[in-house]
Amino acid sequence: MSVSDTASALERDRTSKPWAFWMLRYIATDDTEAMNDLIWSVGGSPPYGGVSYEEAEAVYELIEDFRGPGEASDERYRRVESYIKNDAERQQALAAFRCCDEITSSPGSFTCKPVDRGLTLARETGHRGVEAAFLCYQSDYQLRKGDLKGARDSTKEALDRYLALVDADPAYANRIRQNSQNLISFTAMAGDVPGALKLLQGLGELLPPEDADQLRQALQARL
Repeated sequence: MSVSDTASALERDRTSKPWAFWMLRYIATDDTEAMNDLIWSVGGSPPYGGVSYEEAEAVYELIEDFRGPGEASDERYRRVESYIKNDAERQQALAAFRCCDEITSSPGSFTCKPVDRGLTLARETGHRGVEAAFLCYQSDYQLRKGDLKGARDSTKEALDRYLALVDADPAYANRIRQNSQNLISFTAMAGDVPGALKLLQGLGELLPPEDADQLRQALQARL
């Protein structure tokens, strides 16, 4: 098979996946290119995965509303729901997206309800990346409530999942950087600076060199 044939085969496989696949991937990675892929899944002609133009338009308008200030409107969600009443997988993807929307629209004040709901949906769908994303949100919530140990444990659990996924999808790289740095910082905040330095030694290559150097200097200054 020629290079052009291989590229065509990959593109056919890509366009065979409907928007729910790309929506879950975006939730999991919080990656700019993953968002672009989600937009293309419903903004291209034809929409990916054999989705109708009407359904694709409804999802596209929801995404545009999501990217604006605050949460997307109930009307946008209801319109998408009207097209997926008989598709459990798309319903679960949309429900997880709504949990993500609620959390990211109020990063300093979200409750545990959308976090717990998102974790349940992720485990029902078996999507390890989405589960890891909601573990990150769980860590944020725990940290805000003063549960440093819980925040550290949730971060480590998320990082373990991301490390298992990144070889198959490089879009997880940013999540890995964020969680590596958070895990090191939370360990130091808990008073275990030697443990944080040990983590940095193992995880430092996952961070930008300048970030790793700054973190190392800050930790060594605390010894």
